[in-house]
Amino acid sequence: MEKKEGYENKVYRMTKEDIKEKIREILGDEDERKEFTKSKLKKLLEIMMNYVMDSERKSFTDRTGDVGNGFYSRNLQTSMGKLNLDVPRTRLYNFRPSLLSQPYKRTDESYDELLIALIQNGYSPNNLRNTLRKLNLNYSPKEIDIITDELKKLYYDFIQKELPEDMFAIYIDGYRVEMKDKKTGKVKTVTIYTVIGITLDWKKTLIGFYVESGVENKQGWLKVLSDLIGRGLRRVSIIISDDFSGLREAIEELFPYTDHQLCLVHFQRNIARNMTKEDSKRFKEVFNQVKINKSFEEGLSLFEGLILEYKERYRSFMAQVWLKRKEYLTFLKYPEGIRRYIYTTNISENFHRRLEWFRQNMGGFFQSEEILGINIILQLERLKEGKWNMPNPHFKHYEYELLQIHKLKFKDDERLKDELKKALEEMATASIEHKKTENLKLDK
Repeated sequence: MEKKEGYENKVYRMTKEDIKEKIREILGDEDERKEFTKSKLKKLLEIMMNYVMDSERKSFTDRTGDVGNGFYSRNLQTSMGKLNLDVPRTRLYNFRPSLLSQPYKRTDESYDELLIALIQNGYSPNNLRNTLRKLNLNYSPKEIDIITDELKKLYYDFIQKELPEDMFAIYIDGYRVEMKDKKTGKVKTVTIYTVIGITLDWKKTLIGFYVESGVENKQGWLKVLSDLIGRGLRRVSIIISDDFSGLREAIEELFPYTDHQLCLVHFQRNIARNMTKEDSKRFKEVFNQVKINKSFEEGLSLFEGLILEYKERYRSFMAQVWLKRKEYLTFLKYPEGIRRYIYTTNISENFHRRLEWFRQNMGGFFQSEEILGINIILQLERLKEGKWNMPNPHFKHYEYELLQIHKLKFKDDERLKDELKKALEEMATASIEHKKTENLKLDK
């Protein structure tokens, strides 16, 4: 009896630890949650001030004929923490940004008002001008235009940015938000598709985001994947996503050598929605045993048996699961130590939670796609300086195996690349010989 109680207590403790681990995975640890809002505001204010000062210098040089002469570093203490500012200089005149506090003054709380106003007003020129005037910063309409254009440039530079040819993994997920339509002025619901990559040096990075109206479909996904290809992406070992309509077919068309893993968190929710409580509980228990198999083939065989066991009771649902059974178990093709990082879209969902904070502080909706884009870029900058700055140690640990998987997966692609290069060289040589022949004919 004591043994049984001890075993039950052990299972209970394990379950609590599993729950705590899941909370930490989704929300971060307690210290991170406490600093989350403050650090986001600090980073946003820092980036905004640097861009405003640089924009003012551009206006100053246009007006005076002076030229830029680099930057110098300055710290400024605010209620959100110490800001690391890059103050612009000019060569001929003693330029000093109006936004900067008086010399030798290292503390200023008034910038918090500027930050909150920028967030709430959505960077509109009129509201931005009013906010700056309240701080005794009387920028001209032309200078305001320069500042807002520089902020928007952040967004447009990103969406056109060239991508590396190789990524180990990309996570794709959708996030529904309210956004004001520029043409009609009405607030509408849109879906943001974010694409987060794992590079071959095992760092996370945002490589694309797309704002679309309506429901997901194949044409929409073809547009997203085609844009990634157009910006340079060629080879991806694995794509992790939810079961979006049309995405599976789009991947097969544009990334035929790439593995596709469907999110298992969403899969388990679908099980609960489509099966009785008792059946879904047993189905999940057996599926969890399938997940810990050593090989893809063995896991697939067990999974097929589980689906067939319930096919009469849930014919339509099991037919859908059968159709995508391989995509649910793709992670089993990879080393055990990284599997839990490639069978959910938690990375994407965590990023969306950061955007949700901005949406709530903007009155429940984004003022425009450009405003949304600016906030996404600011989030990316913060992550790149923090959690995303270092390689994932789990991927790094299996670097040799993962690089071999990636290389072997695209060996035909590399061979074709070499053959095309050889063909170009042969064509160049043949072209020279052809010209010689044509010249001889003309001489005769």
